[in-house]
Amino acid sequence: MIKYRSDIDSLRGYAVVAVILYHFKVPFFQGGYIGVDIFFVISGYLITSIIFREIMDKKFDFINFYERRIRRIIPILFFVLIISILVQNKLFLYDEKIDFYKIILSIIFFVSNLWFAQSGSYFEPDVSNSHLLHTWSLSIEEQFYLIFPIFLFLIYKRNLILILIVLFLISFLLANNGGILKKTFPFYDNFEFIKMPSNSFYLLPTRIWELLAGSIISILKIRHINFVDKISIQKNILNVLGYTLIFLSFIFFNDKVYHPSVFTLIPILGISILLLFEIENKFWLKKIINNKAMQNIGLISYSLYLWHLPILYFYIDYFGPKKFQIYETIILIIVSFVFSILSYNFIEKV
Repeated sequence: MIKYRSDIDSLRGYAVVAVILYHFKVPFFQGGYIGVDIFFVISGYLITSIIFREIMDKKFDFINFYERRIRRIIPILFFVLIISILVQNKLFLYDEKIDFYKIILSIIFFVSNLWFAQSGSYFEPDVSNSHLLHTWSLSIEEQFYLIFPIFLFLIYKRNLILILIVLFLISFLLANNGGILKKTFPFYDNFEFIKMPSNSFYLLPTRIWELLAGSIISILKIRHINFVDKISIQKNILNVLGYTLIFLSFIFFNDKVYHPSVFTLIPILGISILLLFEIENKFWLKKIINNKAMQNIGLISYSLYLWHLPILYFYIDYFGPKKFQIYETIILIIVSFVFSILSYNFIEKV
């Protein structure tokens, strides 16, 4: 059993709020999409912590692990999909319905990232206006959950940290090959499919480095906890740095920044610092930034992530595309929170 960390719930809260504000085009959050990258690192950290400790204690069970994942992810996801089908069925023309149902199928089988990759870049209007575009990240995580437990079980007795670092670097290089490197020199010409920005954005091979960042931190904390704990004087400074890197990324990143790329290391370094060096209870920053409100938002972050985009585009479909008034944005965000609170209490917790 891993120790509960309230600061991780707060970080989830900040990540999902950033994503929502980005999708609602709230000023100063044009880099809010980085919240998904924060989720990736946290997921890698938590899943690795659970699996690795259970393997060490000889208690790991594949069936039990996948059953827990299904119970955690499927019920609320399928409920959101059913509501989306009921609402959208009245709005779409025949051809639009066919495409919509294909997206639904891709989500059910956790390959929606592949569907959206062949549809175009995440930042292109035709793609970014999809009601279920955000499910691409769920597919990435589920693909990771499917293969990583088997991989970890097979190699945990070997030089685990080194193997994970090598895989991290390979994935990171592939990600940059689809972003910044393709603009500088013909790196790895044989990987043309990775050079497409949409593929670099959506595919597991170019995203797994973010999940592995969390995995590496998890193994470091489990195997080298004494070393981590000894670094006490600098912890407060490191925590300030970590939060600063994340929040600056939310503000200063935009759709012109190559992503994922070497620039993505900025928020990834930030969240990695915070996961590795847990914020101390006595530090003044914890009382401010790790507050109860953000912890509660973190608890409902999965439901909130699922609901906010369909609600946004249901509204646009009914009332037409236009520049939102402030009151409309506030109301839609409140509605998203209400749906999420209900979903969390009556579906996720059941």
